[in-house]
Amino acid sequence: MEGPGLNISLNGNFNQNRDVSVVNAFGTSPTAAITPSLHINKSKEKKYELGLNASATYTRSRSSVNSGITTSYWTSSIGPYMDIYLPLKFQIHGDADVSLRQKTSVFDNNTDVTLLNAWIGKKFLKKDVLLIKAAGNDLLNQNIGFNRTVNSNFISQNTYLSIKRYFMFSVVWNLRRRARLPLPAATDPDPITVKT
Repeated sequence: MEGPGLNISLNGNFNQNRDVSVVNAFGTSPTAAITPSLHINKSKEKKYELGLNASATYTRSRSSVNSGITTSYWTSSIGPYMDIYLPLKFQIHGDADVSLRQKTSVFDNNTDVTLLNAWIGKKFLKKDVLLIKAAGNDLLNQNIGFNRTVNSNFISQNTYLSIKRYFMFSVVWNLRRRARLPLPAATDPDPITVKT
């Protein structure tokens, strides 16, 4: 769906699998996950770009070995972002990745994380091919590595160290904005050859 400078898209994903195991008895474990997602973007050329990506996943698993125990939980991700284009080719960027993970009966610790990143930069040269910027990543210092797996008749969850808050100065050369060679015509016998 589109409006004046506004784009909205909805997506969905469904995943189902069935694990078969023999651990003291023959057992099956059906697992299903459904993920709806939303993307919203509004922009005005050389002024601003604002957007939001959001998704939520519901996971449910039950083992026939112990049918009285069902594992089900929600995980969701919310990712707002913005770019503001200022005079003199300055640009401010900000984005966040909010990960919300429901506790389970087995793992009741809080693993929610908000990653906040920002940078300010200035573009140079013809077609703005050079960008010099100063960036701060994980400004709230909350980054953790996380993995939760439901498989067969068990659930596992791992957290591990990852790079936390850091600041960086960088120079970026955008090669995509350079002049391109003409593409071959569709009727050319050899599409790899570029005629000049």
